[in-house]
Amino acid sequence: MAVVSRPAVSAPDALSPAALADARRSQPRRGLAGLVFVLPVAGFLAAGAGGPAQSAALLGPVVAFALPLVAMIAFWWDDWPGSLARPGWSGLYDTLLVAAGGLVLSLLGRAVAGAANPLPLAGGSSRSCCS
Repeated sequence: MAVVSRPAVSAPDALSPAALADARRSQPRRGLAGLVFVLPVAGFLAAGAGGPAQSAALLGPVVAFALPLVAMIAFWWDDWPGSLARPGWSGLYDTLLVAAGGLVLSLLGRAVAGAANPLPLAGGSSRSCCS
């Protein structure tokens, strides 16, 4: 198996000086643009399950169990299945894989841990999680 020669993802020296200067100059704008998207989504998710505490109790395990999938995408960036999709769809494909995988892994984790309610997103339990 031959190793394909690719520039390292974390090697900014591979960029031209002009491209590197442009990337550094535009970084704060890109971060703020991301916040403009993330903050309303976080607000809707916090209000969706009856408040921030219950949303964190429902979404926390899913997010925690999705982290290994995010790491796999980051480490296998060029060879990840999402990179095989058309350029406009690869981000959506990766996001769906992470969301579905996080849900499946969190349900598996709850089943292994012996949780009383193995499917928390399908109706919840009769007791409040955060009172």
